[in-house]
Amino acid sequence: MGIFDRFQAAPEPVPESRARTEFRAACEAFRQAGDILWASCEPNRAFAFPRWKLRITGDRLCFLPDLIAEQESDETLSRALPLEFRRAQTEAVLLPVPQAGTPDVGILSAYDVPDLLLRVSGGRAAETVFRIGNTSGSLKTLTDWGFSVKPLYGMFDRPEKIQSIRLLEDSPLLPKTSLGYHIWRQDAQLFFQQRENALYCRARSVKLGCLPVSEIESFQLAGEIRTEQRITGGKPHLKARELSFGERLLFGNEIHACDLDDRVEVHQEPLRLETFEHDERVLELRVNHDHTLYILRFAADAITVFESLLPEKRAAAEDNPRPERETSPAEQLEILANLVDRGYLTRAEFDEAKPRLLAKL
Repeated sequence: MGIFDRFQAAPEPVPESRARTEFRAACEAFRQAGDILWASCEPNRAFAFPRWKLRITGDRLCFLPDLIAEQESDETLSRALPLEFRRAQTEAVLLPVPQAGTPDVGILSAYDVPDLLLRVSGGRAAETVFRIGNTSGSLKTLTDWGFSVKPLYGMFDRPEKIQSIRLLEDSPLLPKTSLGYHIWRQDAQLFFQQRENALYCRARSVKLGCLPVSEIESFQLAGEIRTEQRITGGKPHLKARELSFGERLLFGNEIHACDLDDRVEVHQEPLRLETFEHDERVLELRVNHDHTLYILRFAADAITVFESLLPEKRAAAEDNPRPERETSPAEQLEILANLVDRGYLTRAEFDEAKPRLLAKL
């Protein structure tokens, strides 16, 4: 046998069966027709597979078995036909989501997030209950299809646009969390929803609490914006002098130890007296709950949130702006002493300015 006899021609590709080709075409048409939901059910005479893709187009309910063509036999794919039902003859009802909560911390209660249940019955469809993942995307798709569904996991109403706040310390009413809280108001109730990290996984529970607006006494900013003056700059740095065209031809662009004095210049940053602000303010929410006064402390930027939700609860003291504080003579003495220590001011100059500042104390 010669060496070239070892190489054989590649086998002819096996033609794909008609059932497999038709199923792939049905999947592609189903995908391009609009939004899709994935659902599961108990197989029956109308829906012979446990997993389905669901789409509602106009007046029709469309179903397609959720199968992977490469993993199924031709006989199975030949039975995986799309199903369509007219909505005038078939009833599709979204079943109510139970609201069974258990007390958590303070005013919070924990609610399990169950699957959404869609019941299909009537016409050629045997009564079947489909389970759909309870996610924000599923809720939006069902709403777009005309179903009446509450936006918070189908259990609670919530405004479309909500705001977030950050609690700074634990309280008997609300625990501190790393992600903070969503907050909104409905009539005479203020709702707090603990934010969850559901970016890469589906939420399994939601923690929600509410406070009657009548129990909230007031809110206001406490603390101050502290100013601090520092002397910055004065650091030396080296800068290479630009070479002329002739010097580049003779010496190149590299700096050698022999010509450091000629090419390198020492520059010093100018001294600056800078003022830095430290925002030490917090927002205090005073709540009289069960005849006990609680003070919830949030980040200062929550002031805009509470002003939009509870404008009638803002404390009157907030209307008085805080006057700007000037640098005291003692702080000026400290600044001058720092200049002396760093060598930017002589002792004689310091002694000359010191009596004037002491006289202002």
